Formats: sequence, C-alpha cells, structure tokens
Amino acid sequence: MYVGYSRRLKWSEYFKLVRKLLFKIEKATRKSAEIAAVKKDGEVEKTVTKCLCKVLEGFNEECVPDAILTIEKKA
Repeated sequence: MYVGYSRRLKWSEYFKLVRKLLFKIEKATRKSAEIAAVKKDGEVEKTVTKCLCKVLEGFNEECVPDAILTIEKKA
C-alpha cells in the first residue's frame, strides 16, 4: 500500500511524508526512552519504521541519481 502510494507522489509531497514519518519515529523513540515506557510505545516505533521503509521502497524520482551507480563509477 505505501509503496504504490509513494510512487505516485510529487517530490515535495514525498519529502513531506518522509519527514512526517521520521518525526513520528523520533517521537515514539522519546516515549520509549522514558522511565514509565510501556511495551506499546516500542511497537509504535516498529510500525512507523516499517511504514517508512515501504515509502522509501517506492521512491521513484528519476532526476535523483542512483547512489550505488554513482559510488561504483567513482570507485
């Protein structure tokens, strides 16, 4: 679901989505680091991280060079 959705986004929308998910991960991490953290906070962090991975999997910007190819050319 996230992969297909993220493939259709414009760059600005895609970037906003990634920033939002990173913020949610950071927020869940802070909560799980608190003294009275509950198991649910760790699960939220894992869920949001999985969502972010799927969004990144759907990254489809042709104007951005492939990092692997760029590194191989320089090596």
